[in-house]
Amino acid sequence: MEKSIYASDSYYQNNEIGKDFVTSPEISQIFGELISLKIFEVALKNNINMNIIELGAGNGTLMFDVVSTLNKLLAKYSLEGILLKIDNLIMLEKSTYLKNLQKNKLANFDIKKKWIENIDDLIDGVDFDSGINIVLANEFLDALLPKQFIFKNNQWFEILVREKINPQNNSLALDYAICHSPTLLDASDYLNPKNNDVLEISIIGEKFIKKICEIFNKKKCYMLFIDYGYCEYKFGSSLQAMQSHKLVDINTNYNKADITYLVNFLRFKKIFENYNFKVNLATQRNFLLKLGFEKKIENLSKNIVDVNEKQIFIANNKKVVDEKSMGDLFKVMEVF
Repeated sequence: MEKSIYASDSYYQNNEIGKDFVTSPEISQIFGELISLKIFEVALKNNINMNIIELGAGNGTLMFDVVSTLNKLLAKYSLEGILLKIDNLIMLEKSTYLKNLQKNKLANFDIKKKWIENIDDLIDGVDFDSGINIVLANEFLDALLPKQFIFKNNQWFEILVREKINPQNNSLALDYAICHSPTLLDASDYLNPKNNDVLEISIIGEKFIKKICEIFNKKKCYMLFIDYGYCEYKFGSSLQAMQSHKLVDINTNYNKADITYLVNFLRFKKIFENYNFKVNLATQRNFLLKLGFEKKIENLSKNIVDVNEKQIFIANNKKVVDEKSMGDLFKVMEVF
């Protein structure tokens, strides 16, 4: 699955965000602006400079919106004698294609920038002790794909995946098998599993979060993880493939579509709390409304004279807080 996402001929190496799926920053500029207000509030409270790290920066839109708004706020408050600045912009990105998009998007910001492909390279050449470290991860965790396990005879068995060639058209497809021996698995939070229940655990995701905890443990930080997912311990497969904004068969489209899954935020929350971080969980809707989404959209729409254009503007922006769409499906995990 890792190969299907990041190999040289894979999906993320050859596609920009928005072709097959759309993210909140691409839908609404207000999304990034409100997040920047929250970041500024945190920096102002601590009265120190900022390092801004984005994990999987996509097209660079979120970082662009955040830095643009922060620069305006910093300039405004500098007139009042509050001298804060952004010391570093750091992007974790494996895709060469997306990395080039980000570099073009952020080129005009006169701030030290750094791109890394591995989380272990994050600490090189950056002082994380002297400022507040802002970590942004919008639709990043869902790319750290899970392992799947099936419950049989009171034991968990890993579901294995391999490539096979379809003899009818000579194309590649996925094939599945159940491991012969049971897996030693900590599934104590998942109560009363039944035969053939499927459990998803992102082993790579949990290792990544532990690494983040080790890097920022006892350092001043504020982290935002935003993704579609759930806040409960439940069974079922949520692996899916998106192409042209529609669900497609993952077995035959795994190397030419966006592969994703629903994130279990409770497992990640538990890891952060084990490292003594504080964690708040909310729906994206509630998080943005609390930051003043409705007032922001009202103020911006006042400047639009054409009635139809105003309605389109409001409808498009409200998608990110729509209860039946992104508003409730997406969760926000604040870590500090």
